[in-house]
Amino acid sequence: MKELAEKLEKEKNEEKDKLNLWMSQMYVFFVKNFFANYRNLQLVNKTIIDNRAREVELLILRQKQEEEEEAKLKALKEAEEARKLEEAAAEKAALELEETLTREMEENLSQVQSPPKEDSPTLLQSTATKAAMAWKKKKK
Repeated sequence: MKELAEKLEKEKNEEKDKLNLWMSQMYVFFVKNFFANYRNLQLVNKTIIDNRAREVELLILRQKQEEEEEAKLKALKEAEEARKLEEAAAEKAALELEETLTREMEENLSQVQSPPKEDSPTLLQSTATKAAMAWKKKKK
C-alpha cells in the first residue's frame, strides 16, 4: 500500500507540476504577449488622442492665419481702390484746370485781337499773285 500511496502521490505531484507548468506558460503568455500588446495599444490610443488635439490646434492656427491674410488682402484692395479714386480725381481736376486755363487764354486772345478786316483776303491774294509772277520771271 505504501507503494500505491507513493504512486498516487507521485501522480498527484506530476499533475500539479503539469498544472504549474501550464499556469506558468499562461502567465508568460499574458504578461509578455497579451499585456504588452495591451500596453502598446494604450500607448497608441494616447498618441492618437494627442495627435488629434495637436491637429485641432494647428487647424485653428491655420484658420487664424488665413483670416489675417484675407484681412490684409482686403485692406490692400481697399487701399488700391482708394489710390485709383484719388488718381482719377486728381486727373479730373487737372483736366478741369487745363480747360479753364485754355478758356481764359482764348478769352484773353479774343479781347486782345482786333476784328478781322475785309481787305486782308485781297491782300493775301495780291501778295500770292506777286510771288507767282516773280517766280515766273526768274524761271525765264
